[in-house]
Amino acid sequence: MDPVTAAAEKLLSTGKLHALFVPTEAELERFFEMEASIQTGSGMPLVNLSLQEAMRRRHHLVIVQREIIDRVPHHNMTMVDSEGTVVGFDVPDDLRHEVEGRDDLVWLSEDFVMDPSKGVGEVSIVLHPYPITIIGEDEGVRDAVLMFPAAPVDDLIRDTYGVPHTREFNSAIVSFD
Repeated sequence: MDPVTAAAEKLLSTGKLHALFVPTEAELERFFEMEASIQTGSGMPLVNLSLQEAMRRRHHLVIVQREIIDRVPHHNMTMVDSEGTVVGFDVPDDLRHEVEGRDDLVWLSEDFVMDPSKGVGEVSIVLHPYPITIIGEDEGVRDAVLMFPAAPVDDLIRDTYGVPHTREFNSAIVSFD
């Protein structure tokens, strides 16, 4: 069985998906092109490593999840200064225990903290790919990542495939070699 079919079957078997699509080259190009044009609301520079890593992979699936298919604890977004020092980061629920009660951090929102003692010069927001392990060697897959698209790209994905615009679901692009 080819890796795309095997990966699709494995992802569908989780019961956590609303839908799964194999995008055409034209659809994928539109999704990636729009994602590449996304800017931060604050005007802060954006480095979209998630998009870069997804584009490096050979195979792609678009999924619409009811819940996260595979949770590997890591930070999806960091704030990095011009020297490469991480000065802030998102706090997913499964990493909250690492930061709660720390006096050296300032909460910028309910899920993002910053270390005011760090930072030199201009800062950038870095979006990181979301590693997944639910598909792998058994499916003929390596280096699988999820890219959670920005809201306008999520809307485009939903419109392309006729998926309801509801908070019950979120879209992602699964990319792998």
